[in-house]
Amino acid sequence: MTPFPSLCRCGGLLAGFVALFLWAGPLAANEPLAFDVYLDDKPIGTHRYHFTPEGEGFRLVSEARYDVKVLFINAYRYRHRSEEQWRDGCLVAIRSRTDANGDDFRVEAELTDKGLALDTGEGKALAPVAVDCPRSYAYWDRELLAGADQLLNSQTGELGAVRLEPRGMDELPWGGRGEAFVLKNPEADIHLWYDGEGRWLGLRSELDNGRTLSYRPRADADPSP
Repeated sequence: MTPFPSLCRCGGLLAGFVALFLWAGPLAANEPLAFDVYLDDKPIGTHRYHFTPEGEGFRLVSEARYDVKVLFINAYRYRHRSEEQWRDGCLVAIRSRTDANGDDFRVEAELTDKGLALDTGEGKALAPVAVDCPRSYAYWDRELLAGADQLLNSQTGELGAVRLEPRGMDELPWGGRGEAFVLKNPEADIHLWYDGEGRWLGLRSELDNGRTLSYRPRADADPSP
């Protein structure tokens, strides 16, 4: 287990239901997103998302950078970059690279007529379960999360069972209010908040070492990876 289950184990930290043939989620305008990442109340890095329209869908570039320092020594380093292609609410291709404190991961996957073809560097294979419309941990679109019962971990290539539970309006731990959800999976509960138009406001997850990882909006920074 890495110390960051909400991203390192659930997508890389580190998304009602959707009719796929009419899919037009909150990011139909392809709004870029940028978050400051906190461990407890200490900033440790950033995670940025940039969306580019492509044909009937879009391309997402997601880049996370964390550094945890102890007594001015870099005790934990995390770098993750993922390029995803989405069409009609489905993930049709992904390429990711991750350096988790010296442990290297890569994932390449493509949706074929036989299912999701995966390559994690340990041999090519079809996903172990039938996936007609795969999705990754798309925190940025709650409709994609609500319409999925399993999600692809963009760091490891693993498919895990998930369930999104609505919790009503709630206060965000760092201020403001939003519509709250909990994304449940075998690794951790991930608390998510969205505004009235479905825009993602941040996340929080309790780690297995008793600390808390959170994403808080970065309002004044260039969000491009």
